[in-house]
Amino acid sequence: MEYITNKIDRESLKPGDHIYAYRKLHSYSHHGIFIGGDRVIHYNKTQEGNTSKRVKQYCKNCGIDENPLRGVVNSCVDCFLKRHTLRRFQYAVGKGRYLLSWPGTCTTDPAEQPGVTIRRANDLFNNKVGFGDYNLFENNCEAFAVFCKTGNRVSHQAYSAKFWTKPSSS
Repeated sequence: MEYITNKIDRESLKPGDHIYAYRKLHSYSHHGIFIGGDRVIHYNKTQEGNTSKRVKQYCKNCGIDENPLRGVVNSCVDCFLKRHTLRRFQYAVGKGRYLLSWPGTCTTDPAEQPGVTIRRANDLFNNKVGFGDYNLFENNCEAFAVFCKTGNRVSHQAYSAKFWTKPSSS
């Protein structure tokens, strides 16, 4: 079943895994890098929204305020998932599988070793190198996770969304 849905259980997680969870009726997915010990480094919007009526919600597991997570963050798996199903992004899949897969679930590109992936994620979290401002189509959570795994900023789901929402020239 994992082959078709990429769904995994927490016991299957390995440090360096690129994980994701669907949001809002599968309209998009949120991506991150599992670094071990129930921790995920992921990338959220950098622009602050309206927080005037926001109530602080501290996670019982990792202690962070779940609401204002901005930029590159290190949270527990529960904060990352927000009660959604855990999935593992697949690397080095065949072209046929890639073409038949939902955007943002796999790539034909090979992944770096887990140690390289974790180092990149930690460097971005510790702000040794910046990841820039969040942009839905150019610099998002999937681009962050793919960058950590491959060194390339690519968002397959954003590319697909741009392709399908591009006005026709006829």
